Amino acid sequence: MDNFNMEIKTRFHDLLKENIKDKKKWVNELADILNCSVTAIYKKNRDDHFYTVDEMLFLIKHYSIDTNDLFGNLGKLRLFSVPNIVYPIRNIEDYLARLSNNLSGLDMEKDAKVFYATRELPIFYYFLYPKVALFMLFVFAKTVWKVDKYIRSPFDPNGFPPDLISKIQMIWDKYANLNTFEYWNTNVIDITLEQIRFYFEAGDIDKEIAIGLLSDLELTLQRIKDMAMTNSKLEGASTNFQLYENKILHTSNHVLVRTRNLSSIYIAFDHPNFIISRDVEFLEYSNKWYQTVEENSFLLGKGSGHMTSVFFNHLHHKVNITRKQIEAFQR
Repeated sequence: MDNFNMEIKTRFHDLLKENIKDKKKWVNELADILNCSVTAIYKKNRDDHFYTVDEMLFLIKHYSIDTNDLFGNLGKLRLFSVPNIVYPIRNIEDYLARLSNNLSGLDMEKDAKVFYATRELPIFYYFLYPKVALFMLFVFAKTVWKVDKYIRSPFDPNGFPPDLISKIQMIWDKYANLNTFEYWNTNVIDITLEQIRFYFEAGDIDKEIAIGLLSDLELTLQRIKDMAMTNSKLEGASTNFQLYENKILHTSNHVLVRTRNLSSIYIAFDHPNFIISRDVEFLEYSNKWYQTVEENSFLLGKGSGHMTSVFFNHLHHKVNITRKQIEAFQR
């Protein structure tokens, strides 16, 4: 909101100066019009002060300023909400509650569509296997949210609140019911593999746990491949999953949600935290961008079994390389 106010202030000052005939005596002219001191005018033109609403209306009328010039075409300004500023994540439960809240209601919207362009595996797929999910949440708690409990502790799959697994499963169930169009590349697991290798080498996870995480990650990839081949995230369900390989366009991590009543875009910032916009023009711009991404991507799954196998074989190959590195590592 501060940026919005500052733009209005700047425009109003500029419009006043355009309408004042004697530019050198603009302060005196405004002081005479508003029946106040020259000092007061100087003060009103500082960033930390401004004209009252009555003074603005009086000057707009006096100079016949077109309000469209003042308030119209604020196209340079886009409004975003930043949940983590208002309600900072203080623990893993806070984050899961936020994820769940953002999904709530979408599974009841029959026309809801989710467009997900990413260079990292979407967090929801880690929730298919508890140990992988807990490891990812451990990394975020340790590095991003700086939760005291995890900062100096090694990764222990048994060291989490007992109800966490059920919360993770509920979030996956909500996401699995959504109609999603996802645009990935073969780098989506790179950061996860690097994190497993890093925390293993740092001594925060032992070799057995590290190898177990890689095995569960391979199972995750196989589950996703099966979903891609059936175009469904739920066994026996109707089509609700289209996975595209995006080979040529760079993307950050963001999600466009479209429903009949409301659309939003979620952009990863301070990952896995996010910022949100419901700005109409920005959403229209985002829609066009997603169309461009889809036009330059390859649909995996039904009808493209060979391409699907090549895509996932490449991911499995990366897991195998990391496994060999960990197995050969000597402390």
